[in-house]
Formats: sequence, structure tokens, C-alpha cells
Amino acid sequence: MENRILIYILGVIILFQFGRSYGQSIDGQLFNNEYTSIDEALKNPEKVIRLNLSNQSLSEFPKGLSKFKNLEYLSFRNDHLTNLSPEISSLKKLRVLDLGGNDFTVLPISLTKLQNLEELYLDNEKNLDIQQGIEILGKLPKLKILHLDNDGIEKLPPNIKKLSHLETLSLSNNLLRVVPPQMKDLKHLKYLDLNNNHLPTNLHLNQPADYGLKIRF
Repeated sequence: MENRILIYILGVIILFQFGRSYGQSIDGQLFNNEYTSIDEALKNPEKVIRLNLSNQSLSEFPKGLSKFKNLEYLSFRNDHLTNLSPEISSLKKLRVLDLGGNDFTVLPISLTKLQNLEELYLDNEKNLDIQQGIEILGKLPKLKILHLDNDGIEKLPPNIKKLSHLETLSLSNNLLRVVPPQMKDLKHLKYLDLNNNHLPTNLHLNQPADYGLKIRF
């Protein structure tokens, strides 16, 4: 009887491990199924989930983006773009957008159409008008993670409070000396990265004691 129980337990463990391995292989397959060429991706646009066009020094915004109806991840990192095509507003399923390392000065209103966007990279954007950008981003109801690292930010504008859904805000490697009192209005914020700024390490945001906010200096 004991032997049967032992065999049964071993069988369950083996099946569990097999299930884990299978799940991991599927995840790996999805990740590896990342397109880095717009031409290749356009051959089967409905199958494209991840499109990585980073480090391609694009002379203009690629055409045909509206065909990627199932796109969830899009990267234009380090492409020296100065603007975005209105086509980007058609990416209704987009969850992650990487625009870091470009030459934007303002963000287009078309970004407000990305109602499922959860994470946005705007790091290494030295020329970006942060106040104008926040006005746009404040209209994204699902935006939880925002990267504004190394943007040369000296002061956060009062409208930072409009990013009310944020859970993670990364502001490392900027020139901040103070944090505006409006930061306390970010009730859902759980992690704030202020590493390598000019702030005091005893910074207090006047949040309730049970707020649970973690700050990295």
C-alpha cells in the first residue's frame, strides 16, 4: 500500500515538472518569435505579437503599422525618431511601447488611443517636454510602469499627479533636487526609482505609513 502511494506521488511530481517545462518552452517560443524586420513582419501581420525595430536608425516612421492588430510589444529604441505616425493609434492591443533613445520634443495625441498600454519607455529623451508628455500620458487608464531615466529632468511638473494609475516610476540618472508635493497623489505607486539624482536620502513624500512605497536612491 505504501509503495502504491509512493509511486502515485512520484507520478504526480513528474507530471508537474513536465507541465512546468512545457509551459516554459511555450514562453520561450513566444519570446523567440520576435520580428526585427518590418518587411518580414508584414508577410503575416496578424501573427505578430512582438515587433522590435530598435537600433535601426529609421529615416522615417515605417508604414503598415496599422496591420498589426494583435501586437502587444513594440520597440523603436535608439532609432532617432522625431515623431510618431498617427497609425500607432490603431494598435489597440499594445501593452509595452519602447520609445527610449529617440529625439522627441513632444508626444502626439495619437498615443492617447493606446488604452491597453501598461508600460512605456521614454528614457534617454533629453529634448522631451515632460509637462506636455504627462498631459498625454495621463489619459492612458492602464499605464502602470513609466521609464523617464536619463532625461535631464531638473524639476517634475505639478501635473505629475495626473499619472494616477502608475505603480512604478523610474527617474534615475536625472537632475532632480526636489520632488513636488503632488507626488503624494499617486496613490497606486509602489516603486519609485530616484537613483543618481541630487535628492536627500531622507526624502519623505508625506504618504500614509501603510502606503508601502519603496524608494531607490
